This record gives sequence, structure tokens and C-alpha cells, in this order.
Amino acid sequence: MHQNSIRSGLEVTYHHSNPGNVTLENGNAATNVPEVAQYHSMEYVFYASNEQRIGKRFSIRYGIRLPLWQDTGPTDVYYFDANHQVIDTIGYGNNSVYFTAFSPEPRLNIQFQINEKSSLKASYNRTTQFLQILSNSTSPFTSLEVWAPCGPNIQPQTADQVAVGYFRDISRARFSFSAEGYYKWFHHHTDYRDHANLLFNTLIEGELRLGEAWSYGVEFMLRKSTGKLTGWIGYTWSRAMVQTPGINNGNVYPAAYDRPNDICINISYDTRNHWIFTANWIFLTGSTFTAPVGFYYNNGTSVPLYGDKNNDRLPDYHRLDLSAIYTLNKPGNRYQHSLAVTLYNAYGRMNPFSVNFNKMMNDNGDFVVPSNLNGSYELVTTSISVAGIIPSINYQFKF
Repeated sequence: MHQNSIRSGLEVTYHHSNPGNVTLENGNAATNVPEVAQYHSMEYVFYASNEQRIGKRFSIRYGIRLPLWQDTGPTDVYYFDANHQVIDTIGYGNNSVYFTAFSPEPRLNIQFQINEKSSLKASYNRTTQFLQILSNSTSPFTSLEVWAPCGPNIQPQTADQVAVGYFRDISRARFSFSAEGYYKWFHHHTDYRDHANLLFNTLIEGELRLGEAWSYGVEFMLRKSTGKLTGWIGYTWSRAMVQTPGINNGNVYPAAYDRPNDICINISYDTRNHWIFTANWIFLTGSTFTAPVGFYYNNGTSVPLYGDKNNDRLPDYHRLDLSAIYTLNKPGNRYQHSLAVTLYNAYGRMNPFSVNFNKMMNDNGDFVVPSNLNGSYELVTTSISVAGIIPSINYQFKF
């Protein structure tokens, strides 16, 4: 017996990107800030998919997404040569199309039902990213990220992923277990030249370097989704590597998001009598960063020497979040309101997201790193961490 479920649709999206401009109340100061060209883009997407059952054991989903991207004026476009130097500048008027990209995205998912409790799944899909976020900051709180669309100097980033997984229900379906492996290829992966300037830069596209990247890993999940006590335990081992011409001497290096070990434990207890208690603990291998491999001295000033890119890691990241939710209304009421108390980073783990090897002064003029202006100093790193314990109270009303 064959059963089909067909879906299709059309999406149209307009994008306006302002990559780094600021508005200053002081007119004199504003004249010293360069104006970066803005972007206008249209995205048209047609998609279609079909879900089909073949017999009692096989099901297959396949489809395609057809996105068309167009950059339009008004804007000024800079064209670069192979050495990333400007060779031409062209101004485009309102609604004039100066760049078009078309990137078909096929998808395929096959499921084989081994028996009532277990199944195998395999999938392939391609995705395209037309709008790129440009940021070489390690801070998770920065608002200075720049968004730029693909264009004459930035090709759309595409990714192909294959995955194979095993899924099983355990103990009368009260528990479920899954194990899945994947491999993903990134094409036209966006990277930056050394010491790239991304803010107020009219030639920002010349700071970018396009290369290849790939990631792979295995994921394990044990979940309980019924009863008063629910939750899951998940573990992922993965790697993410990058290779970009002109970066790291063309050698492969770990990506900034390469975190081999990822553990998540979530537990929730619903008393069915107003109270819900939740605990969530996560552990991540520290993110990569580039540390100096040595120092030399020039006229009494220490100068760091750098080796391979992303040759070191921050300390491992882990934290515990706790929450308690009290429902104020009786079950079944039309109007629902609740009070939630949360404790972010309950045991106050100081997770560094930035390190510094330079001589640093505080507000009193004292060196944070033991040093003096003329002599040598002991290499002592300083780090910046997210705040410790963060409590919060939230009231919610639904009607």
C-alpha cells in the first residue's frame, strides 16, 4: 500500500542590512565616522515535499527547496581582485539588481521500522545561507555584530549533511533511546584575515576570506517523557575543522565552535498540584582561541609570537540552572497565571569567555598582570567571565 502526503509553498522575504553604521547626536563627531554602504535584498523560495509509505516498514520523505536571492540598489558596490584590493566601485540605483544567486536544496529522509520498538533512519539535506553574520569577537554579549548578504565578493555559504541513526523505545515506551552519527561539509565558509577590522569599514568585504569547513560527530540521547518525573540525558562528541587559503598558512585548524564534548542533563518534576521543579546541567569543552607561543623584547617592550590559529582552549564550560514554577490558578481555568523563580548558574561557576596576555592597567594605574613599564614580567594570563549566580523572578498571565 502506498500513501502520499504532498506539501508545497512559496515564501517572499525582503532584507535590509545596515552593516555597522551608527547615528550620533553630535554632528561634528558624526563627520569623523565613515558611512558604510547599506544592502537591500529579496529572497524568493518555492518548496515542495512528499511523504510516502512503502509497505509496513519503509517510509520516505523527499523534497526540494528552490531559493532565489537578489541584491538590489540603492548602494555602492566595491569589487576586489585576487589580492583583496579594490579595483572598481559602482553605484546602483533604486531596485536595480546587481547580484543573483540560485541554490537548489534537496532533502531526503528514509526510515526503516525494524519492529514495534526500534527503527533506523538515514537522511541527506543541503542548506544555503545567503545572509552572513560577521563577528570575530569572543564575547557572547557583544552588539557589534555585522550582517552582510552574499554578493559579488561573498558567495552563498552552502552545507551538505548526511546522518544515520538508531531509535528505540524502552520499558513500555516510558523511555526512548537514540544514537545518531553525522558528517557535514561547509562550502564558502566565511573567515577573516588576521587583525580584521569589521566596524565602520567601508571595505569590509575585503577583510573576508572564504574557505572550506567540515564537522562530524555522534549524538546519544536517553529521554523519559511520561509521568511526573521527566527529562533527558544527552551526550555529543563532535569535531569542527576549517581550511582557508591565506589563513594559518593554509593548514587545517579547529573552528571557534569546535567543542568535542557536550553533555546535557535535564530533570523536571511536576507535582500535578501547582508546582513544577526543573534542573538543567550542561558541560562543554572550552572553546578555541589563539594563544602566543612565546615573546621577544624590542626596546624593552614585549611582543607576543603566535603560532597556529586556535592552538589553545579556554577552560571547560559548565553550569547548573534551577527553576521553580508555581501555577496560581486552578487547572482548567480560562485565565492562567504563574510565578517562576529561576537561578542561573546556581553554583556560581566563573566560565571565562576571553583571555588576555598583555600588560593591563586598572583604574588606579596598577598593572593587573605583574609587570613594569621597562622590564620583563612573568607571563600571567587574565580572563573575563560571565557574572556568577543570576537570580530572577517572572510573572506570566495568559488569557
